[in-house]
Amino acid sequence: MTDTTVGTKTVEFDGTIESAYGMQLDKALPYDGTYEHILDHASIPAKELPDNDDILTLVNNKRKANARQKAMKEVLDAAGIKAPTLETSQALQLSTMVKSLVASGRYDNASAEKFAKQALGIA
Repeated sequence: MTDTTVGTKTVEFDGTIESAYGMQLDKALPYDGTYEHILDHASIPAKELPDNDDILTLVNNKRKANARQKAMKEVLDAAGIKAPTLETSQALQLSTMVKSLVASGRYDNASAEKFAKQALGIA
């Protein structure tokens, strides 16, 4: 990250594309780029400032998302469906342990799963 002008800085980003256009890619594709990150309100170019319609859309989208999440949670609760936790879900325990083992760099996915199943007593 380097300073370019007062109130902005150049920020680098990167990632990996594993699927596109509804299809899984044969090979993950890396990408990277940069953009000018604005650090304060005064540095926003006038042509990029949101107008009243933009602000209205932002507020309404936020309200809709919150209401949607609340409605979905109410339906799930009424149906007796609870979010899995490490204490209640063997599948979550297994996947969490496998991710941790693979992240350590000492296991590939298959050996991590085998070890985790053995440690958790899963057949």
